[in-house]
Amino acid sequence: MNDVLTYYLEAQAKIARSPALAERVVQVAGVPGISARKFLRHSSAKPESDADILRLSVTYRSGAAAVRLSNAYAMEFRRFRHEFDIASIREALRPIEVRIKELRARGQAGSVRYATLVQRRLDVESLGALLRGTMTVQAADGAASFRPHALRSSLLGGVLGVLLGVALAVGIARRRA
Repeated sequence: MNDVLTYYLEAQAKIARSPALAERVVQVAGVPGISARKFLRHSSAKPESDADILRLSVTYRSGAAAVRLSNAYAMEFRRFRHEFDIASIREALRPIEVRIKELRARGQAGSVRYATLVQRRLDVESLGALLRGTMTVQAADGAASFRPHALRSSLLGGVLGVLLGVALAVGIARRRA
């Protein structure tokens, strides 16, 4: 992935982790017992290393709730990002518009500076139009279910620990001999 795309997707991942977005997701999904803070603990936003994809995921105890949260996450991220982009475009246009009006009021509508500002306004507006159509969302249609096997994992860890301990003890004993 090139550097610009990597930077862009990392910035999008940061936007996706916004507490304001999490609050919206929780409200839209309507899953009982989950707060925005809890949602952020159970979700992630990660760029794919080999594609221009931002993967949003949710891990939750109920598969149906995870699917609802994942789909709400994707749709609300899309809306949130769109609103963010529109606000950024408006913010970028504001000083340009002010300057264009000032030049027009002074009778400098035919100046090179005026033409440059009008072109800049068109460029920013074009960027806004491009940003509107850049994101597609793929809905989650199911959830993977897994159950940690705590007893099996504990026993396996204990056995490996004992074997490692014995190997270390034998190694130390051989070194001393």
